[in-house]
Amino acid sequence: GVHFTIMEFSANEHKVKQLTSLAGFENITIHVLERGRWMNAEDLKGPIGPGGYTPGQYPDPRLGLSKEVLLAAQKNYESEIDKRTTDKGVWHDMTCYFVCAQKPK
Repeated sequence: GVHFTIMEFSANEHKVKQLTSLAGFENITIHVLERGRWMNAEDLKGPIGPGGYTPGQYPDPRLGLSKEVLLAAQKNYESEIDKRTTDKGVWHDMTCYFVCAQKPK
């Protein structure tokens, strides 16, 4: 199968702090800039086949797939968009985490 990540929220302040700590940093301060925008669901339903949109994925997971698999993935992609659509559209969360930390001496 093919897995497409569609604007999946992947972080929160706790997770960012935990990962920074696991990387060996201390005195961690995190500044959160909450941002995002509503997107028209129909604008997101373009083709995911060659030349289409696969957000933030490298290498392109579509390379070498049959037309049948691409059609199944397209249906799944559009179904996910429909599930996430509200009367305002689909929320594109672009929250940023700015981390200040120190390596131990």
